[in-house]
Amino acid sequence: MNYHNVYINLKKEGKIAFLPFTILGFPNFETSLSVIQTLIENGADILELGFPFSDPVADGPIIQEANNIALHNNINTEKCLTILEKIRKFSPIPIGLLVYANLVFTYGTENFYKRLQELKINSVLIPDIPPEESEEYRVIAQKYGIQTVFIITPVTPKERIDKICQMTTGFIYLVSRLGVTGTHEKARIDLAETIKTIRQVSNLPINVGFGISDPSHFKNLKQVHADGGIIGSAIIKQIQNSLSDIPKMQKELKNYLQQISAQK
Repeated sequence: MNYHNVYINLKKEGKIAFLPFTILGFPNFETSLSVIQTLIENGADILELGFPFSDPVADGPIIQEANNIALHNNINTEKCLTILEKIRKFSPIPIGLLVYANLVFTYGTENFYKRLQELKINSVLIPDIPPEESEEYRVIAQKYGIQTVFIITPVTPKERIDKICQMTTGFIYLVSRLGVTGTHEKARIDLAETIKTIRQVSNLPINVGFGISDPSHFKNLKQVHADGGIIGSAIIKQIQNSLSDIPKMQKELKNYLQQISAQK
């Protein structure tokens, strides 16, 4: 399944995409697989999955802690790929990956993307590689049919937005301040302007992430004409809150996901 079909079908229904994010192998191998299955069964249109890394500079404290827990439980790149292989045995859902450059380099860039092609992965975001320095990765990604995702913020200059859109082949990851106390309304207006600017130079889907944590935030993404919303920290917090009681965690996570999905 590809991104294009997902967005076309959702648009016909007047909906936007829900992209839940979690760390592969968090809190451990088996529970991670169970969590991902819960995401798929409760409204996820596209999965965003991160490879745990020791210095995840683009992530906030909640996701950083999830990285640490996964690494403590001996989750490495090979085990992440095994989890992806297992996901593919029960779902064709589109999958985007967030992975830091050192992990790709250590595995071997060409070998990494070749493996992702075998696993039918849709896209990769490498947050610590600036678009201007990404040519090597983009060339190899294209060779293996993997789309590339880059980040834009409401303060990204217009010239740089144009360049990023030219390099992006998957979707635009637009950083938001939605959900931050006292800045909700201003953030919404800024997002609308940024989305309008992006639309002038790109017809790629625009998914908004960072700071989206509850159903009202997700609902507001429709008002700014986003194509989807990415929720990560709030999902990981749901998991962290009940690590000692997995059935309770799954029940509460399912309820949370359904509340978000109802706003699509």
